Amino acid sequence: MFASGCVDRKISSWHLQTKKYLGIFNYSSSAYYSDSPVSHNGFITSIAFSPDNRIIASASTDKTIRLWGRYTKELKRTLNGHSEAVLSVTFSPNGRIIASGGTDKTIRIWNLEAFGQPLVLAGHSAAVQAVVISPDGKILISGGADSTIKIWSLATAKVLRTLTAHQASIMSLAFSPNGNMLVSGGKNGTVIIWNNIDKNKLVTEPLLCGEWWEILDVEKDACATEVKRAYYKLARLYHPDVNATAKARSVMQAINKAYEEFQNKCNACY
Repeated sequence: MFASGCVDRKISSWHLQTKKYLGIFNYSSSAYYSDSPVSHNGFITSIAFSPDNRIIASASTDKTIRLWGRYTKELKRTLNGHSEAVLSVTFSPNGRIIASGGTDKTIRIWNLEAFGQPLVLAGHSAAVQAVVISPDGKILISGGADSTIKIWSLATAKVLRTLTAHQASIMSLAFSPNGNMLVSGGKNGTVIIWNNIDKNKLVTEPLLCGEWWEILDVEKDACATEVKRAYYKLARLYHPDVNATAKARSVMQAINKAYEEFQNKCNACY
């Protein structure tokens, strides 16, 4: 099954093999669309399937998360807690926990086996636009409009580390199946791959490759001041004087080469 949510407030589903349209997940008591089936009273921003594929969770600008029966399309539960739009939702690997991020700058951890209030994690200075839980269920990663990625321990609800390589809003996060790799996508089109994620060393340096503006994480038409600022920001992280790892040396070489390419491009214009 494939499911999608839209600004029309509807969750629609299809059968992947037959391409047959299966219908809408209908929240029939909507005050806004009494004559038309809708799933939420606001835009739908995120959808997630439970690990057993029996439940679909949807997030919306109406400040709620809704849980639906995949086969029946019936609304089973509504989670209220966010004070503003909910932008992202994800299940834990065992299906017992849902994590959500919202415009209210918080992450909320919902225990689906209880009916109490969610655990609230605060740390971002802007909207939380992406959340994902590691395959072992121990780590939560959040990405914000503040351009940072935060790594949280689900056991202690504490921030373990903040990653600042991006220079634009974080729009998407994904773990590899074995949990050793995290991929993050930024609003400016930059994708960073974070390698060797484990309990001993949570995140190593990003693997930087591509065009010079991609490596320096700036727009292609960025001015010289912006490019220089980005270069120095990365150099402070990976210069051998502050980071003696072998990986840092290779990353620094890529950064230097990218900045040199930018300078050559500028010199060619004069």
